[in-house]
Amino acid sequence: MQANNIVDYEINSTKISGVYKGAEMNRYAKVDVVNNFDSVFLRGKQTHYMRSDKANLQGDIIKFVSNAKYENNESMVFSSQEILYNKKNKTISSKVPFVATQNTDKITGKSADYDLNKKQLSAKGIKAWIEQER
Repeated sequence: MQANNIVDYEINSTKISGVYKGAEMNRYAKVDVVNNFDSVFLRGKQTHYMRSDKANLQGDIIKFVSNAKYENNESMVFSSQEILYNKKNKTISSKVPFVATQNTDKITGKSADYDLNKKQLSAKGIKAWIEQER
């Protein structure tokens, strides 16, 4: 099945908690593939934004491919050519080079995991530029 100009809303009994958009979606037996994926969703007091040229949705995992980017309303920006978002665990990860920034701090590295709930980044092969005075 194929659909164009998709908008999907995540709704609970009191509010819209997420909006997911795509230019084109193709549904296969085990995966949905969305081109020009863009999303915004609320979790607690945080607003999260995720986008990429292509997204593969399979179960609890969304694989963002090509120009993948995660942002939140606390100035955290994480970008890579591939990001995995685990909806169940509320984590994002990248096994390929990435750049993460928050305010004036910047980290580049070979791979990373970021816990959206704990707001903790674990990374390998990093170079970091950290503002010392807060």
